[in-house]
Amino acid sequence: MNKKLAATVLVVGAGALVALGVARNRQSHPHPMSSASSGHGAEIDRQMAAVRAFYVAQPGATPCETAYNAFKASQDLSDADKSLRPVVTYLAPHDDFVARCQALPPATQQCVAPVYMAQHRAECLKARPDPAVMKTMADILPPGEPSQEP
Repeated sequence: MNKKLAATVLVVGAGALVALGVARNRQSHPHPMSSASSGHGAEIDRQMAAVRAFYVAQPGATPCETAYNAFKASQDLSDADKSLRPVVTYLAPHDDFVARCQALPPATQQCVAPVYMAQHRAECLKARPDPAVMKTMADILPPGEPSQEP
């Protein structure tokens, strides 16, 4: 009986040592690719900056202000860097945008803001504004292949 117990302890101990060795090796080898170390990754990040602006824009006091800030941040970024493909092709003046947005149902107002829409996609697919109404507020390019030309 003692021989079986000793053999079991030996097998379990050996397995534990192997597992610890594998875990230690994983920790010492970080993923080799990052946008900082990859020119290709950095270029993708740069080209997507106008899209990223939707999600990092300053929140507003209301959902409509938050939405306007997101569209404006993206538009301003692509206006400042002509090498970026603009995402926002039309943006109503601030007061017009906010007034039209505030005329929408409250759930729809929230879904106009890209950050909220991304976090509540299923809910927003049901509450999104009519495309014709949205075009009077802002128009964005549909998703697609990146363009080589701005």
